[in-house]
Amino acid sequence: MPDSTPSLPSLDTVLDQVKSRKNLILGILVVIAIVVFATNFVLKQMRATRYEPWRNLLLSTNNPPWRATKEDAATILEKVSGTSAEPLAAYFEALRSFNDDHVAAFRKLDALRQKFPDHYLWKVTFPSNSLLLPEPLSAGDRVMREIGIYGTWSEQHPAPESNPAPPQGNTVTLITDAGTIVLGMYVDQSPRSCAAFAKTAVQLKDRLITRVLQDKWVEIGQDEVGTAMTVEGIEADFPPYEINQLSHFRGSVAFNQRPFATTPFKGDLRVWLDTEFEQDGNSTVFATVINEEGGNLLKEISARERSTDRPGVLKSPVKIVEVRVEMPGLPPK
Repeated sequence: MPDSTPSLPSLDTVLDQVKSRKNLILGILVVIAIVVFATNFVLKQMRATRYEPWRNLLLSTNNPPWRATKEDAATILEKVSGTSAEPLAAYFEALRSFNDDHVAAFRKLDALRQKFPDHYLWKVTFPSNSLLLPEPLSAGDRVMREIGIYGTWSEQHPAPESNPAPPQGNTVTLITDAGTIVLGMYVDQSPRSCAAFAKTAVQLKDRLITRVLQDKWVEIGQDEVGTAMTVEGIEADFPPYEINQLSHFRGSVAFNQRPFATTPFKGDLRVWLDTEFEQDGNSTVFATVINEEGGNLLKEISARERSTDRPGVLKSPVKIVEVRVEMPGLPPK
């Protein structure tokens, strides 16, 4: 009879089979790892590509786009043009140009609406609690409507380009070793500040004009290193804070120390060489430079050479050699 007992594989055969299966399993695991890695890499690259425009929109400047300068907003828009972030970048860029030209801002928003009519800036509406804009409007439509209202109002009420002339005969004259600066005093609109300056102005004699920012401002009343003078004869409420109709136009004068400060009180002045409406409310304008010589002199002083170790301090400060105060229009105490 033939032998029916199955033959058992040799030990070497069994080991070879186990090894081949092990290699197969390892190969499968390696393939799976490569697939997982490649998939994660591709997904990561896709996410990076998708998020890059928004990163440029929100992180490309020190300020967010709704606070960026007009120039920075234009740069952001250029970076994200043609991406999903373009509509919002264009929206903020239009808003940032509003202060300079509200008509241009309106036109930019209108062009944005025509280019992206289905964007949520125009499609999603919000209820209104405004009497001027009672119906529900989208964010973009609301801004355009408000710009239109502003344009109409501003045409009917043009913004002033300078403060009114101060009352005649009320002046403080600063005679320096470089020329004369005459300050016209707003004794009618800033009586408390003018009264405070009437007490402290004579203390400017022998002080210096030291601190400047070219074509922006000049500070009067420091020592040679730029330290502001400490006023004498003032016990409280210095510098006064007054609400008036005066803005920080070019040539306007205010105390450099902010209101509600604590002692020691600083009596130096800041003369603005450029219009700075952002300063309205931070200090009280109480005088303006009224002589052409003084205005030109201050502008020239602001451009003079500065110390290498103190960029805001003049290398050769200007000295105040005489102070003359005339304020007959100051109300009696």
